[in-house]
Amino acid sequence: MYLGNIVELGEMEEVLQHPKPPDTRALRSAAPVPDPRLKREPAVIKGGVSKPIDLESRCRFYNYCPLAA
Repeated sequence: MYLGNIVELGEMEEVLQHPKPPDTRALRSAAPVPDPRLKREPAVIKGGVSKPIDLESRCRFYNYCPLAA
């Protein structure tokens, strides 16, 4: 969830193995890896924090999304 909206829905394994939105990728990359020899690439999120007041009707993560036009 981000600013009160569900960002990604799906089967647990699919969402964890192939996250689509940048926030899901960032959350996944921040999770600890059980094997310290394995590393995850950190997800880079660019942009500013959206204001939770007077939200626009577009995707809540629009300001961060590299796919946004």
